[in-house]
Amino acid sequence: MAKRGIIYFVLFIFKCVLIFPISNNRTNSVEFNKSEIFNLASNGLSHNIESQTDILKKLNSDFLNSINDGDSAKARILSNTILINLTKDGIDSLTLSNSRYYLGVYYLLSGRNMEAINWLKL
Repeated sequence: MAKRGIIYFVLFIFKCVLIFPISNNRTNSVEFNKSEIFNLASNGLSHNIESQTDILKKLNSDFLNSINDGDSAKARILSNTILINLTKDGIDSLTLSNSRYYLGVYYLLSGRNMEAINWLKL
């Protein structure tokens, strides 16, 4: 049962890479995003090595950096990965709060105001 979930998770991440458009301001963004997604998927599956809080902190840091760098393709992929990780147990409340805030800011900057409001008022 767990293997099926892992397979679906990895397939979902790779679908995200194929579906979402790649930012035009980076010439190597396709390769960068694909390798980054593979690393994120691998990190998200290593339950014994890092705690769920540490994984989400790393995702938050990468997400914030991608927003600051203007890399919308990477930010979109990371936001989906963060959404998946928010449902997992064992994450401290500060890290959850930071994730929700960053998602709200991301949606606000993306012009998705209603989604931004929903995330920012949590």
